[in-house]
Amino acid sequence: MMKSVSTIVASVMCALLFLPGCDGSHSLKDEYEVRSTELSLSAAGGEQTVRVLNREGKPFGKAWSLFNVTIPDTLNKCGTTKFVDDEALRIDTLADGTCRASGNWYSFAISKDRRQVQVKLAPNRTGHERKVIFHGVSSIDQTFSIYVKQQP
Repeated sequence: MMKSVSTIVASVMCALLFLPGCDGSHSLKDEYEVRSTELSLSAAGGEQTVRVLNREGKPFGKAWSLFNVTIPDTLNKCGTTKFVDDEALRIDTLADGTCRASGNWYSFAISKDRRQVQVKLAPNRTGHERKVIFHGVSSIDQTFSIYVKQQP
């Protein structure tokens, strides 16, 4: 009799611990997905820092890395996107542990703790809008992007 009472108590305790996750207000999907971000900078260039957050707006605590950088062809009416050539994209690890992915006019600096990405753009003297997209991928194959556009 005593064993069955302790089994029932243990079962009830497990159920109570499980119930808060079943109310629909919290989704594991939200916790493990990273929020994509859009930035717009003036033709003068400058920098902005993006915090890497999950869908709930909390810091994304899982491992992730740079997947690639793409540049949409804004002059092409078809809206094609091209991958940045290896020669144009430089990836460096700085002395403080920051990883930097940069091209001729843009730079993405990933903090050592991977909680933020600093975006820097050089002045735009092309007369056309420029765009660059940073793509990251998490350890659980969830992708996210930082869409950056710069005014002419």
